[in-house]
Amino acid sequence: MSGGLLSSVRLAVASTLHACVGDDNPGSEPRPLRIVTPDLSALQSLGKILNDTFSESTGIPVTLEIMSLATYFQQRQPLLLDSRPPTANSSYDVLIVSVTGMGDASQVPGKLADLTYLSLGDDGWGKLPQSYKSSALYDNAVRAVPLLTFPFIMYYRLDVFDRDNLTVPTTWEDFTALAERYHKGPDGLNGACMLPVGCRSESVYLRVILGAYVQTHGPSSGLLYDPDTLAPLLNSEAGAQALKILRRLNAVGPTEPATPTCIAEYFTRGQCLMAVADATRFKYSNIGNAANRVVRGNVGMALLPGSTRVLDRPSRRLVPCDAKRCPLATDQALDPTDGVVRPLNRVIYVASSVALVNGLSPPQYQFYGYQLFSMLVTSDVFGELRYQANELLPLEPGKMNPDHAADWVSRGYDPGDTARFLDVIGRSASSDNAGIDLRIRSVANITAALLSAALTYLAPSASNESAAAALLPRVLSDLDAALEGVVMASGGPLAFGPVYRRALNRASPTDGGSSGDNTAGSGGAAASGGGGSSQVARQTTLALAVAVPIGCALVLLSVAAPLVLWWRRRQTRGPGRRGAKGAAPGADPETTLVITDM
Repeated sequence: MSGGLLSSVRLAVASTLHACVGDDNPGSEPRPLRIVTPDLSALQSLGKILNDTFSESTGIPVTLEIMSLATYFQQRQPLLLDSRPPTANSSYDVLIVSVTGMGDASQVPGKLADLTYLSLGDDGWGKLPQSYKSSALYDNAVRAVPLLTFPFIMYYRLDVFDRDNLTVPTTWEDFTALAERYHKGPDGLNGACMLPVGCRSESVYLRVILGAYVQTHGPSSGLLYDPDTLAPLLNSEAGAQALKILRRLNAVGPTEPATPTCIAEYFTRGQCLMAVADATRFKYSNIGNAANRVVRGNVGMALLPGSTRVLDRPSRRLVPCDAKRCPLATDQALDPTDGVVRPLNRVIYVASSVALVNGLSPPQYQFYGYQLFSMLVTSDVFGELRYQANELLPLEPGKMNPDHAADWVSRGYDPGDTARFLDVIGRSASSDNAGIDLRIRSVANITAALLSAALTYLAPSASNESAAAALLPRVLSDLDAALEGVVMASGGPLAFGPVYRRALNRASPTDGGSSGDNTAGSGGAAASGGGGSSQVARQTTLALAVAVPIGCALVLLSVAAPLVLWWRRRQTRGPGRRGAKGAAPGADPETTLVITDM
């Protein structure tokens, strides 16, 4: 079935479900589907798109609340921790949020919806790269729809590289050495622009660099803690090397503050030889304002640097990559320490905002929310917005194909820059070693610890390397203690372990059933956060037909088998149908018998 036809069928199912079921208040006008989003340039036209492509097709009203960034960041955590079902004016059915929001929502029993059954028959979901799907997973279940997803990439001045016959660096050591060599040379360029000055993003870039040395078996192998032993991994040769690289790059970066916008425009303004930033900077370099188009036509782009040496976790030492230690390596590089060609371990850091569906919404509203955003991200309804200077990037690998270059060039993009862009985001999206932000409730404390460590180590002036070298062991030891403190504050290893492993989609049999973080100090007794657990009262064994009249059920069953499976798991049981798990509904005024040959 084609994507367009399947999308139409799913909209028809949503429309039929809306007509037959409405909401949970029989006899009243169904409330709108409530969506809350921060004020991002890519989403400023979302209200009209929702009305034109969803509400008019399905009859389902939609309320879109766009919050200023200041208001959104104040309301974000209260929204995620709200344990009440949404109403027309409160909470949300769908929240646009960074993936770290799953960690907060997982604290509320049932708040994380399990959308796995809906994704099974979704052609659009099937088209997404696995690295992008990973951002929407928690405890191996689909919890959201990827919406704004962009990998970090390396930028470089193609004209300077061509003029001087430079080779694009592939390791962090080579990247740093080249930046130091060219910093404030004859071209007057900064060697490398990474940190937006004054914006406290040091913890992000520390993780971007650290990944190459620590994460070798995909995101489930863990970056900050070992998922099996829960040992913090920063107080090691890997942590030391990542901090040293960060310090050296900070010394050859810009000094001009990026506040208050905290958008790193240094490279696009022609101030840098190289940069590391998210892939949206390509759009601004080509069709942004004039000040950001200085390098247009000379925007070199490449995958993030990697490492030929990775952490041996038991010994905490860096050891050479080989096929066993670095199984996801797709390239090779000269090891900077001995000149031997070895596999190159690369981690592609991916920043993501998702459409997070509220598991406390009525099941039909969860269905509407999933179908709406699945349609948005895998169809052409965003239209011209995708090509404007904003946060929207292609999500489907097919849209990253060089065959689509003409679509960009016809809208004002440079042909060479466009070809390089499509190539690098296509290869980034196909990586099996994506770096994804941690999704646990203690993530703010972890981020604060990383930031403090980075700022402390970067504090001595570049001319005072002896002071920095003396600081390093204490910085690593303090960071180790801070990460250990997060474990203890979460209730100790027995409580923290299952939480951390579920966030990595690596739950072990001993972690117990289902998604949802353990409550602090519970010693491992889980409170469900995902809506898929047998402990959640909303779980049911009743078929979709029990909830809707016979005519609607037959239509829905005939076109949406995955919906049937999902509804069986999510529909709340009525008072007359409670009983042992798996029990038949029995006689009840609300019980409907459906006979079908399916």
